[in-house]
Amino acid sequence: INEFFLHWSDCPFPVYLLSNEKKCEDPRVTMINGGKDIDWSTSVSLGLENFPHSHILFWMDDAFLSKKIDSQRIENIFQYHIDNDLNFIRLGCNPKPARKINNQYGELSANGEYRVSVFATMWRLEVFRKILVKGESAWEFELHGTRRSKDFDKFYSVNSDCFPHIHGVERGVWIRKAALYLAKKGYKIDSSYRPVMSRLES
Repeated sequence: INEFFLHWSDCPFPVYLLSNEKKCEDPRVTMINGGKDIDWSTSVSLGLENFPHSHILFWMDDAFLSKKIDSQRIENIFQYHIDNDLNFIRLGCNPKPARKINNQYGELSANGEYRVSVFATMWRLEVFRKILVKGESAWEFELHGTRRSKDFDKFYSVNSDCFPHIHGVERGVWIRKAALYLAKKGYKIDSSYRPVMSRLES
């Protein structure tokens, strides 16, 4: 939360934090508790049952903003999302979109890999909830959700990244570069709870 607001202090949207049972006392954040941890997609599905908006900008907690965010650009993307009745727009450009729409946006192929992503994405909430299937990890959701997304059109991507960030966790362990980055900023990395990659792994 600290890194989020440090780099996006003028975020124009209400900020929600989805957790199983933990609470966040930061007044800038509205908590959503999904209950006992069963699996990733069940927690997200339950948490979104009473989400009070028709669209969502979804962000995973293992990615840490590293530079100031251009709020006007994000607002413009959201307005484009609404005006063009999109179902999904990825706010990163990897993999590249299959078909260029204009200098800002491209359309993702229905058969493309990772058409569905959990990191930095805007969704029509109705479509997000339809593609979510309980019992999956985040990785499985990206894999199987990509196949399920073929039933929906208007899946877009930006042509250049919006969110400079440090990727924190991979395969359940801290990426060494991210752990060192956060430690230098004064955060305590508890390697007994989540180990840090060795130099060889990273």
